[in-house]
Amino acid sequence: AGGVVIAGLKRLVEKGEIPPGRAIPSLTALEAEYELARDTIRKAVKVLRDEDLVETVVGMGVYVKGPAE
Repeated sequence: AGGVVIAGLKRLVEKGEIPPGRAIPSLTALEAEYELARDTIRKAVKVLRDEDLVETVVGMGVYVKGPAE
């Protein structure tokens, strides 16, 4: 299930629809969009973070990283 979220967010980043420095949708928004549990969404975001595509800014959100970050 989390793979759908990962693929969807990667596609948005690759297309430039979520450019570097911009936040991805909130966990709540992703839960609603994909109709998945928050824990599944968190795990998907962790995979993206582990792949160095996004970074979490505590209290602010999850942001797309730029190519040289």
